[in-house]
Amino acid sequence: PPPVLSGPRDPLGRSSPMACPVHPRAGIATMSLCALLVLFPATSFHLPQASRVHRTRVLFTEQQPSAGEPPQASTAGEAPPLPAPSSFAEAETQGLKCFSAGDYEGALDMFSLSLNLPGSGWDLSRTKPAGGSHPTGGAPNPSGVIVRKEFASVQEVQCAKYNQACCHAALGSATKALDLLDEILGSGFEDFDVIRKDTTLSRLGTDLDKLLDRYEPKGPMDKLVKFFS
Repeated sequence: PPPVLSGPRDPLGRSSPMACPVHPRAGIATMSLCALLVLFPATSFHLPQASRVHRTRVLFTEQQPSAGEPPQASTAGEAPPLPAPSSFAEAETQGLKCFSAGDYEGALDMFSLSLNLPGSGWDLSRTKPAGGSHPTGGAPNPSGVIVRKEFASVQEVQCAKYNQACCHAALGSATKALDLLDEILGSGFEDFDVIRKDTTLSRLGTDLDKLLDRYEPKGPMDKLVKFFS
């Protein structure tokens, strides 16, 4: 049997990793390999390394304006402009929205515009006839086209001017507000309680009370005279 190098043994009788059998022919091969390493000490063998994947992180940043270039205004969240009103009701609705939002000047513009737009008032008129007299003589020729013209009614005018007065009061123009209230009271507006309870018009103070005293009936006889007048 081949010789066995002495060394520690495991409990099962097997040779430990430090004790391995060596065959005579294996010794010759080992000596040949050692001779080659001595003759060619610079020879080396390199195993191919696993290729590496380089990943570049690209950061997307907001483009900043160049020096001297004014920043562009952001349009995110902005509501589109409302279309121009074409009737008294549309202008009044936009004016009330502006007033509720605190835009008293914008509301004043809408209420002023409503006075020149078609409302619930209307009238019929006939266009001028093409010919003058009747062909057979007699009465003038009644031919022509009947045209319906629409405009703000008396009540709508009073309402628009009332709202204008509220805008002027909110803007601190007491004189303009009182002049408008004087105008609508003179045109027949009689809802005095509405004016007195209006929190915006209350800024006019005692001047408002004096104005209402001029128009508000004081007793039954005043109310009767006001009724028949």
